[in-house]
Amino acid sequence: MAEMYDFILTKLMPMIETYKIKNICDYGCGDGELLEKLNTQKKDLSLTGIDYFSKFGDKNPQNNKSDISYIDRESAEYEKLSELNKFDMVLSTFALHHFQYPIGELQLLTDLVKSGGYLVFVDLVFQTDNQAKIAKNISSYIEEMGLAIKGHYHRHHYTLEEVKDLIKAIPVEIVTAEEITNELTEEENNENIKIKLDRNSLIRKNLSKAPEHWKELWLPFFEQEKKIVEKRGYDMSSLLFFCLKRNKKNNI
Repeated sequence: MAEMYDFILTKLMPMIETYKIKNICDYGCGDGELLEKLNTQKKDLSLTGIDYFSKFGDKNPQNNKSDISYIDRESAEYEKLSELNKFDMVLSTFALHHFQYPIGELQLLTDLVKSGGYLVFVDLVFQTDNQAKIAKNISSYIEEMGLAIKGHYHRHHYTLEEVKDLIKAIPVEIVTAEEITNELTEEENNENIKIKLDRNSLIRKNLSKAPEHWKELWLPFFEQEKKIVEKRGYDMSSLLFFCLKRNKKNNI
């Protein structure tokens, strides 16, 4: 994901300067990679990452020796934070399609932003203009089905118009809503394919130990995913990029 975050920063940094952003929250920050890159590029920012860190194990960024604040989404600290809506900007990268209740999550994120502050959403976009993008979509549907069977949640990636529809539920105005392309090198594309195939291999290995009724039904999906990705590739170059401004309180 490293090259993707570098690309996102080329979009974010001018906005941070233009809007005089001083404090940023990355909601669904994962291992904190984007925040760490931001911290390197602009030292005077106050940075906070939020995620379900109790599930991260050794990759928990709360263990990092860093001046970035990492807050567990299920902690009392988060509950206090959500009442303050103190951030100039709230980011959410590659998390939107994980929201089981997207309108509720969007409202929570909006509550974290100052009146007149900014929300930025970045995610992979649903497109079908080449076979490698279709392969990515198929892989996303397989993951969506697998988690649904287990009672968990994962959604396929949104289109631009679907996200525009979702954000009607929150008090914001659209500053930017676009599809952007990260021109990946052949080496970067191959690395993304390798990551996907490595994950596929791990899933198939784990499924081989599953009960027979589960294995017979589910293993063929991942065997097919492997064949499709090997033959068609896996295109992660296209993104959704939304910048939203929270309405002033007297306009809500």
